[in-house]
Amino acid sequence: MNPLFLKSTALPIASGLLMALSFPLGPPLGFNNGDGWWPLAWVCLSPLMLAATRSSRPAGAILHGLIAGVAAFGLLISWIDPFLIRWAKVTAPEALAITLLLVLYAAVYFSLFALALQIVGRRWCASGAFLLAPAIWTGLEWLRSVLFTG
Repeated sequence: MNPLFLKSTALPIASGLLMALSFPLGPPLGFNNGDGWWPLAWVCLSPLMLAATRSSRPAGAILHGLIAGVAAFGLLISWIDPFLIRWAKVTAPEALAITLLLVLYAAVYFSLFALALQIVGRRWCASGAFLLAPAIWTGLEWLRSVLFTG
């Protein structure tokens, strides 16, 4: 694997993992850590914010957001796959396809977040992007709650 690719994806992957670990992860992952490690929620987006503001192109920020979102939601909604197989009576490949589509849909919001940070960071500065990050994230969370699945 290309070392440059690993270096550029380390921060988004870390962000996604931190996000997932801040929530309770139960079956099928084998964890049942009660409330999750909720203090991680305060810092989980920091690695993605750094990666997004360091991106020289919007496409790079979008890719970083997608990687972080897939890492986070791949773990957070991994319970859907066995649920679909057992209760919806779909085959394993169908359940996997449905789960992957849902993971990608949710990861798009991470991409939009990273893109917004990259644009703000390029237009003003990284500090401005960091200051606006809570408003951008909250706006995207609101948007996700009212669009399609709201």
